[in-house]
Amino acid sequence: MRRRDLVGMSVAAAAAFIWGAASAQETQQNYPSRPIRLIVPSSAGGVHDVIARIWADRVKSSLGSIVVENRSGGGASIAINAVAQSQPDGYTFLLGSTSNLVLREGLGNRVYDAARDLVPASIFATT
Repeated sequence: MRRRDLVGMSVAAAAAFIWGAASAQETQQNYPSRPIRLIVPSSAGGVHDVIARIWADRVKSSLGSIVVENRSGGGASIAINAVAQSQPDGYTFLLGSTSNLVLREGLGNRVYDAARDLVPASIFATT
């Protein structure tokens, strides 16, 4: 199997694009006025990282600077906590699979409440 085929199948994995609850203070006219943080719950070079970097490169002309941050570990809880505890201003996003959230909800040791602290924004890909 060629690497391109593997990446193509990986990109087809279900990926949820989530941010901390957006604030109504930011108007659509001046958004974004600063760089957007896209937090990825896996290490660099992983499926989610590839999707994030391709997307960030394609939308930088319309959204400006997008910083991709890899925060791997803890079954995605490190990345999810970072997004859940960020300012609810629409500048911090999480790109991860739905399994990251579903599996974490089954564990009792969480700092965040996904229903309260996270808002789904978009689906990047499905299989």
